[in-house]
Amino acid sequence: MIISDINPFVRFAGRFFYHPTKYEVLSYDSRIVMLLSDELKMKVGNSEMNLKKGDLVYWPPGTPYIFLGPESFEVIVIDFDFDRRGAAKNKSIPTIKKEKYEKEKAIFEAFSDVTAFNESFTLEGVDFIISEAKELVRENSAKTLYYKERTSAHLKLILTDMAKTQATGSKKSLAATERIIKYIEENYSRKIKNSELSELVNYHEYHINRLMKAHTGYSLHEYIIRYRISAAKKLLLSGGKSIAEIAEETGFDSPAHFSSAFRGRTGETPGAYKKKMLL
Repeated sequence: MIISDINPFVRFAGRFFYHPTKYEVLSYDSRIVMLLSDELKMKVGNSEMNLKKGDLVYWPPGTPYIFLGPESFEVIVIDFDFDRRGAAKNKSIPTIKKEKYEKEKAIFEAFSDVTAFNESFTLEGVDFIISEAKELVRENSAKTLYYKERTSAHLKLILTDMAKTQATGSKKSLAATERIIKYIEENYSRKIKNSELSELVNYHEYHINRLMKAHTGYSLHEYIIRYRISAAKKLLLSGGKSIAEIAEETGFDSPAHFSSAFRGRTGETPGAYKKKMLL
């Protein structure tokens, strides 16, 4: 499976006060727990962890886990599948003791791109994800028209945010990347220097490139070029402007540079693209 193929199925979602459990259990679907209380000690797989308010823990099927304390704690719990192959089982699937677990019943296909989802992991201080989870829980509780589709959409946002945050290791780096992207959207028509982006988010220029690659799949330079081409396509279809004018308005050094970059990424010249789309 790859991340673009996910079509999440929310089997169970709620906000609860829990208590410590007596022994380790395993689940047949994937699980997310988000802590709303001040602290929680638990063990997931071989890792014992001390969670703080705003932290998130994810684990795939077949991962043993146990809540260790305190005596009472509030969490958001989501039981889910990454696709809808197990949707016939539309109620919470009971956990089971390790010695009785049957691996072949697990509802999961390993990821080839976001391999982090193949194992358990923790994210710290992800309040922006928890806000989305609260909306998911609200939709799931209300059960209004199309709630299954809406909870699936909320969970897809949560999972992609988890993947992005996990890839870079912190909420701060995700926020920095989003700020860079917004800056590019507002300033693509002029030359953007790496130094000004570095100053904007207080990261070294080299690290900015790594952040962009992790979050978008493209280097900083490539992301800017592709954004300019996207803007140029709109201008080409609006009519009335020459290739030279569009090149200048979208931040390219020259019409030749614009045409070369456009053809290299679309397989056709700006003129050919315009002619094809306006037929």
